Amino acid sequence: MTARTAGTVTPMWAGIDASPLALRVTAASAANSLIPVDVTTALRRGTSTYYDVLGSCKSSSGSSFFHGLPQQRTPLVVGSELVVFLCIGLRLRNARYRRSFRLRRAQASGPQASAQASAAQADAMHRMDSLAAALELAERAKDSEKAKELRAKLTEAEGKNPVLALEWRRLRRVSEALEMALFDAGQSVQLRLAAVKTLTELATPPAATPEAEEALHKVLREVNGSHAAAIRQACEQGLWSCWHSSGDPEIDTMLHLGMALMEKQEMREAVNVLSNVISAAPEYAEGWNQRATALYMLDEISRSIKDCSKVLELKPKHFGCLSGLGFCHAQRGDEREAVRWLKKALEVHPGLEGPRQMVDRFEVQSIMGIYLSPEITRVVDSLKRGSLWEPPKAVPGLQCDWDMYRVSTGGFDSAPKTYFFRVGITNNSSASFPVRSLARFYVLASTAGTVRPFTRLTEGASSFTLGPGEDYKFCWALTVGQELQRVAGGSLFEQQSDADHRFGTVGLESLSVADAPEVSKAELERLGPGCGYLFMGQLDLRNMLGL
Repeated sequence: MTARTAGTVTPMWAGIDASPLALRVTAASAANSLIPVDVTTALRRGTSTYYDVLGSCKSSSGSSFFHGLPQQRTPLVVGSELVVFLCIGLRLRNARYRRSFRLRRAQASGPQASAQASAAQADAMHRMDSLAAALELAERAKDSEKAKELRAKLTEAEGKNPVLALEWRRLRRVSEALEMALFDAGQSVQLRLAAVKTLTELATPPAATPEAEEALHKVLREVNGSHAAAIRQACEQGLWSCWHSSGDPEIDTMLHLGMALMEKQEMREAVNVLSNVISAAPEYAEGWNQRATALYMLDEISRSIKDCSKVLELKPKHFGCLSGLGFCHAQRGDEREAVRWLKKALEVHPGLEGPRQMVDRFEVQSIMGIYLSPEITRVVDSLKRGSLWEPPKAVPGLQCDWDMYRVSTGGFDSAPKTYFFRVGITNNSSASFPVRSLARFYVLASTAGTVRPFTRLTEGASSFTLGPGEDYKFCWALTVGQELQRVAGGSLFEQQSDADHRFGTVGLESLSVADAPEVSKAELERLGPGCGYLFMGQLDLRNMLGL
């Protein structure tokens, strides 16, 4: 698409991995010479323009895509037709890459005669691509005579090699479906989803087209704009559908039996069935992937990693396996290797929530070690000495306040002790950037002299971001086995700006339990949600922290 406002024109390929075609426009001169012109200039003119289409589209060898055809100048009206022209140009560019790939494969295949035959087939398909593109342009220009001529040439080219023509038409379907699914040019989401379905059908064994699976990966990786989430989800489901089909009904039956056993938590039986799948079809990637999953569930991490390596030999972009490798290394405690594989999965499939959350968690934990751990140590030392702790305020303009209540035990001194906390955070900063909560910590000192800290990541429902002037209020209940004497805490925040020091800790002042009012359980609703505090739940630490 192009943007055209107040004389400013943005090329439609901005942000797309494709270079603009070298378009040429005929000059009204005696010599009728060809003068290079870019699309932006043509759009600024806003006039009908003749593009020397056939002569401007060059192959990788420098010859015209339309070699052997008359150099027909095709009239196009600049505007919506330009989008059509450029889409055709992208198809031609893709055809050039396919031809180059076939030539390289032929050259590497061995015998010269075979290579020459493959090169001839590549040239034949290249010619059909060129004829089809020229035909579409002629039809758009309503040049019926030229369209009839090109249609006859295309029919003739297909008739000379019908088997090759079938492959060409299949690849053309892939190219057209890819364009429809990937580019949000105003078409309905139903049409784009139908295009994804077409790619899925073409990528599914037994007659799978490798280019169709690669097209699904491309859409999964690059789709954006409206309905991007729905398109990406359809691509993910499409790829899983392809991977779960081997093309052999007996192998598929065994695979689905193994998966059904895993759903029933019968992992050892599942491994046995999936091992039979691998023995029968060692080149079928999903057999290895499903067995790797079952082995992971059995905590046989080394064997699972070995199976994952085999999956990636067969399908390097298997995002399920890439994620699984990340989980395996996380289970081993190798955080760096886990993050490496999880990020590889996200490069292939940016919409994976589980891997993204795990990467974020690892990164926050690393930041906590730098910024939060020193504060926790200071608080613990302070409470052990019985001295007051001065809360840090490393995030300018951020104010944190809290209070606490003792929940009545009904006169039973031996009953568990429950405390109710309310926390209010306000962003009073004059800066325009928001702050995001990453984690928080609390330190509990009991009357028996025990001092214990604990930390909580603020993720999921507990995560929040505050813009200037915004506040956030939450409350929670804590149950312990010992009477508390003092409590303190703090939160780690990220300033979402370009500043060098983006992270900082804001402390919560030390509170004396003796000063906390005693309330009944019936009053908690009024004190919490009734006063605008979001209730985060109850935390029971009686069997933890020695409290």
